Amino acid sequence: MDTMMTRSLLIVLCALLTGCAGGQSQYGGSDAGILVTSIAQDKDTRFDIYRLDYRSRDRRVSDSIAWMRSSALSSDEPDFSEPSKSGEVFALKLAPGDYEIYNYAIMGKGVLFSAAEDFSVPFTIAAHESIYLGEFLALVTNGGNGPEKTIQSAPIFVISNQRARDIALAQREEPRVAALRDGIPSAASLRSPLFRKMPAGY
Repeated sequence: MDTMMTRSLLIVLCALLTGCAGGQSQYGGSDAGILVTSIAQDKDTRFDIYRLDYRSRDRRVSDSIAWMRSSALSSDEPDFSEPSKSGEVFALKLAPGDYEIYNYAIMGKGVLFSAAEDFSVPFTIAAHESIYLGEFLALVTNGGNGPEKTIQSAPIFVISNQRARDIALAQREEPRVAALRDGIPSAASLRSPLFRKMPAGY
Protein backbone atom coordinates (compact mmCIF):
# COMPACT_ATOMS: atom_id res chain seq x y z
CA MET A 1 0.00 0.00 0.00
CA ASP A 2 1.49 3.36 -0.97
CA THR A 3 2.07 6.18 1.52
CA MET A 4 -0.72 8.44 0.26
CA MET A 5 -3.27 5.63 0.45
CA THR A 6 -2.13 4.73 3.97
CA ARG A 7 -2.48 8.35 5.09
CA SER A 8 -5.94 8.64 3.52
CA LEU A 9 -7.14 5.45 5.20
CA LEU A 10 -5.87 6.60 8.60
CA ILE A 11 -7.62 9.96 8.23
CA VAL A 12 -10.89 8.18 7.38
CA LEU A 13 -10.39 5.77 10.28
CA CYS A 14 -9.81 8.64 12.68
CA ALA A 15 -12.99 10.38 11.54
CA LEU A 16 -15.04 7.19 11.79
CA LEU A 17 -13.58 6.15 15.13
CA THR A 18 -14.36 9.60 16.64
CA GLY A 19 -12.40 12.57 17.92
CA CYS A 20 -8.79 13.16 17.05
CA ALA A 21 -6.89 15.43 19.40
CA GLY A 22 -8.91 18.45 20.33
CA GLY A 23 -12.19 17.03 18.98
CA GLN A 24 -13.56 15.22 22.02
CA SER A 25 -17.26 15.45 22.88
CA GLN A 26 -18.11 17.76 25.79
CA TYR A 27 -21.21 17.65 28.01
CA GLY A 28 -22.90 21.06 28.17
CA GLY A 29 -24.99 20.75 31.34
CA SER A 30 -24.47 23.10 34.28
CA ASP A 31 -23.82 20.09 36.57
CA ALA A 32 -20.83 18.85 34.54
CA GLY A 33 -17.85 17.24 36.20
CA ILE A 34 -14.42 17.17 34.55
CA LEU A 35 -12.31 14.14 33.67
CA VAL A 36 -8.57 14.85 33.41
CA THR A 37 -6.22 12.27 31.90
CA SER A 38 -3.37 12.00 29.43
CA ILE A 39 -2.35 9.65 26.64
CA ALA A 40 1.35 9.29 25.88
CA GLN A 41 3.71 7.24 23.76
CA ASP A 42 7.11 5.94 24.75
CA LYS A 43 10.04 7.26 22.67
CA ASP A 44 10.34 3.83 21.02
CA THR A 45 6.59 3.44 20.38
CA ARG A 46 5.53 5.16 17.16
CA PHE A 47 1.94 4.83 16.03
CA ASP A 48 -0.40 7.46 14.57
CA ILE A 49 -3.61 7.26 16.59
CA TYR A 50 -4.19 6.33 20.25
CA ARG A 51 -7.74 5.97 21.53
CA LEU A 52 -9.40 5.04 24.85
CA ASP A 53 -13.09 4.08 24.64
CA TYR A 54 -15.32 4.91 27.60
CA ARG A 55 -19.01 4.53 28.39
CA SER A 56 -21.46 5.07 31.20
CA ARG A 57 -22.10 1.95 33.24
CA ASP A 58 -25.74 2.00 32.11
CA ARG A 59 -24.49 2.03 28.45
CA ARG A 60 -26.47 5.17 27.58
CA VAL A 61 -23.31 7.17 26.85
CA SER A 62 -20.42 5.91 24.76
CA ASP A 63 -17.51 7.97 23.45
CA SER A 64 -13.73 8.05 23.07
CA ILE A 65 -10.65 9.99 24.11
CA ALA A 66 -8.25 10.04 21.17
CA TRP A 67 -4.87 11.49 20.28
CA MET A 68 -3.54 11.73 16.73
CA ARG A 69 0.12 12.35 17.30
CA SER A 70 2.08 14.97 15.35
CA SER A 71 2.80 13.53 11.92
CA ALA A 72 1.99 14.00 8.26
CA LEU A 73 -1.62 13.29 9.32
CA SER A 74 -1.90 16.15 11.81
CA SER A 75 -0.40 19.58 12.40
CA ASP A 76 -0.98 19.36 16.17
CA GLU A 77 2.07 19.23 18.41
CA PRO A 78 2.03 17.10 21.59
CA ASP A 79 1.04 18.90 24.80
CA PHE A 80 4.28 17.67 26.36
CA SER A 81 7.56 16.25 25.09
CA GLU A 82 10.01 14.66 27.51
CA PRO A 83 13.19 12.63 26.93
CA SER A 84 11.37 9.31 27.35
CA LYS A 85 7.89 10.13 26.01
CA SER A 86 5.43 12.63 24.55
CA GLY A 87 1.68 12.98 24.76
CA GLU A 88 -1.61 14.84 25.02
CA VAL A 89 -3.60 15.99 28.07
CA PHE A 90 -7.42 15.98 28.08
CA ALA A 91 -9.99 17.82 30.19
CA LEU A 92 -13.45 16.49 29.32
CA LYS A 93 -16.75 17.77 30.71
CA LEU A 94 -19.04 14.80 31.45
CA ALA A 95 -22.46 14.33 33.01
CA PRO A 96 -22.37 13.07 36.62
CA GLY A 97 -22.48 9.29 36.85
CA ASP A 98 -20.52 6.04 36.82
CA TYR A 99 -18.33 5.30 33.81
CA GLU A 100 -15.68 2.86 32.64
CA ILE A 101 -12.91 2.70 30.08
CA TYR A 102 -13.76 -0.53 28.30
CA ASN A 103 -11.53 -0.80 25.22
CA TYR A 104 -8.82 0.95 23.25
CA ALA A 105 -7.41 1.27 19.73
CA ILE A 106 -3.88 1.97 18.55
CA MET A 107 -3.46 2.52 14.83
CA GLY A 108 -0.53 3.03 12.51
CA LYS A 109 2.11 1.20 10.49
CA GLY A 110 -0.72 -0.47 8.60
CA VAL A 111 -2.08 -2.21 11.72
CA LEU A 112 -4.88 -1.77 14.24
CA PHE A 113 -4.58 -3.03 17.83
CA SER A 114 -7.57 -3.34 20.17
CA ALA A 115 -8.72 -5.68 22.94
CA ALA A 116 -10.50 -8.84 21.81
CA GLU A 117 -12.77 -8.60 24.87
CA ASP A 118 -14.01 -5.53 26.72
CA PHE A 119 -12.49 -4.78 30.12
CA SER A 120 -13.34 -2.23 32.82
CA VAL A 121 -11.36 0.66 34.30
CA PRO A 122 -14.12 2.33 36.35
CA PHE A 123 -14.42 5.98 37.36
CA THR A 124 -17.13 8.25 38.76
CA ILE A 125 -17.93 11.79 37.66
CA ALA A 126 -19.39 14.04 40.38
CA ALA A 127 -21.14 17.34 39.66
CA HIS A 128 -18.83 20.37 39.71
CA GLU A 129 -15.79 18.24 40.60
CA SER A 130 -12.69 17.13 38.70
CA ILE A 131 -11.22 13.62 38.71
CA TYR A 132 -7.74 12.58 37.56
CA LEU A 133 -7.28 9.13 35.98
CA GLY A 134 -3.53 9.36 35.44
CA GLU A 135 -1.33 9.05 32.39
CA PHE A 136 -1.91 6.15 29.97
CA LEU A 137 1.49 5.48 28.38
CA ALA A 138 1.62 3.20 25.32
CA LEU A 139 4.55 0.76 25.26
CA VAL A 140 5.34 -2.09 22.87
CA THR A 141 5.63 -5.42 24.67
CA ASN A 142 8.23 -8.09 24.08
CA GLY A 143 6.10 -11.06 24.98
CA GLY A 144 6.21 -13.20 28.11
CA ASN A 145 4.54 -16.08 29.89
CA GLY A 146 0.92 -16.80 30.74
CA PRO A 147 -1.64 -14.23 29.61
CA GLU A 148 1.12 -11.96 28.29
CA LYS A 149 1.56 -14.33 25.34
CA THR A 150 -1.79 -13.19 23.97
CA ILE A 151 -0.47 -9.66 23.47
CA GLN A 152 3.09 -10.47 22.40
CA SER A 153 4.54 -7.61 20.33
CA ALA A 154 1.32 -5.57 20.77
CA PRO A 155 1.21 -2.26 22.64
CA ILE A 156 0.02 -2.08 26.24
CA PHE A 157 -0.76 0.89 28.49
CA VAL A 158 1.03 1.58 31.75
CA ILE A 159 -0.71 4.01 34.10
CA SER A 160 1.08 6.47 36.36
CA ASN A 161 0.53 9.65 38.35
CA GLN A 162 1.70 12.71 36.40
CA ARG A 163 -0.65 14.99 38.28
CA ALA A 164 1.49 18.15 38.53
CA ARG A 165 2.21 18.22 34.81
CA ASP A 166 -1.28 17.20 33.69
CA ILE A 167 -3.25 19.60 35.88
CA ALA A 168 -1.17 22.58 34.68
CA LEU A 169 -1.76 21.63 31.04
CA ALA A 170 -5.45 20.82 31.60
CA GLN A 171 -6.07 24.26 33.08
CA ARG A 172 -4.99 25.85 29.81
CA GLU A 173 -7.88 24.06 28.09
CA GLU A 174 -10.39 24.17 30.95
CA PRO A 175 -9.73 26.85 33.62
CA ARG A 176 -12.34 25.31 35.94
CA VAL A 177 -10.03 22.38 36.63
CA ALA A 178 -8.89 22.89 40.21
CA ALA A 179 -8.38 20.39 43.01
CA LEU A 180 -8.47 16.94 41.46
CA ARG A 181 -10.01 13.88 43.09
CA ASP A 182 -7.66 10.90 42.68
CA GLY A 183 -9.15 8.32 40.33
CA ILE A 184 -5.94 6.56 39.29
CA PRO A 185 -6.64 2.80 39.18
CA SER A 186 -4.67 0.64 41.59
CA ALA A 187 -2.51 -2.15 40.20
CA ALA A 188 -4.81 -4.72 41.83
CA SER A 189 -7.86 -3.33 40.03
CA LEU A 190 -6.26 -3.59 36.57
CA ARG A 191 -7.28 -7.14 35.76
CA SER A 192 -6.64 -6.85 32.04
CA PRO A 193 -3.09 -7.78 30.91
CA LEU A 194 -3.31 -4.75 28.62
CA PHE A 195 -2.62 -2.46 31.60
CA ARG A 196 0.44 -2.48 33.85
CA LYS A 197 2.20 -0.62 36.63
CA MET A 198 4.61 2.09 35.57
CA PRO A 199 8.12 0.62 35.07
CA ALA A 200 11.15 2.20 36.72
CA GLY A 201 12.71 5.08 34.86
CA TYR A 202 9.54 6.88 33.82
